[in-house]
Amino acid sequence: MYDPTDTLGHYTTGCAFLGDTNRLAFCNAGNGVDGKVYLESATELLPSGTLRTGYIRYNTLEGKIFKILTPRINTADGAFGMESITAEGGAFDIGTFSQGQTVPDVNISYPVGAQEYLGFRFTMYRSSSDATKGPLFTGYQIKALPAIPRQRLIQYPVMCYDHEMDKFNNEVGYEGSAYARMSQLESVENIGDTIRIEDFRTGENYIGLIEEMDFINRTPTDKRFSGYGGLLLVTIRSV
Repeated sequence: MYDPTDTLGHYTTGCAFLGDTNRLAFCNAGNGVDGKVYLESATELLPSGTLRTGYIRYNTLEGKIFKILTPRINTADGAFGMESITAEGGAFDIGTFSQGQTVPDVNISYPVGAQEYLGFRFTMYRSSSDATKGPLFTGYQIKALPAIPRQRLIQYPVMCYDHEMDKFNNEVGYEGSAYARMSQLESVENIGDTIRIEDFRTGENYIGLIEEMDFINRTPTDKRFSGYGGLLLVTIRSV
């Protein structure tokens, strides 16, 4: 452990509790001078101390919206503060509570937006009236939401007749073309792979899957024409 802002500028090489007490002992390697051994005082706590968590990513690489931090802290004998730590090491104050104040669930307001991972730092201050006492911190819980792009279902109505007119009023198609076109779409749907969707009405362009197709036959058989044709409703799931 090394803190470059520490006035000692030493590396901690070992730490342990003293016997069966909760007093801490640690030693460090010298930075140009001999290292030393330090023992925690039996009668007086340090004015403050910090606890830094590792980065929390929930074992995924997707972005997350970190929402709520729930600390388990008893502030009867000291004040308490919390900070969020970004991937770049920046710190944001998300809550400070005075001695004796109840600590509720805290909204993680900063940093703003989705984060792949986030760390936290807790600062505890000893009692303002008794230097031998401090707050009791037993744990914390983080609640977050996935921030992946949401999928959408978009339904397109498609005319599917043997004989149709283009925008220049030219007749296109042939007897049986409606069934042939629908069979091609069914083949694409059965493969289950993604396709590129382009909506010429809005200029929207995206990758999607054919989720479902509904065909409504609107023309009856007439003389030499099969009458196969109607409205094809194609439901696309964006990915």
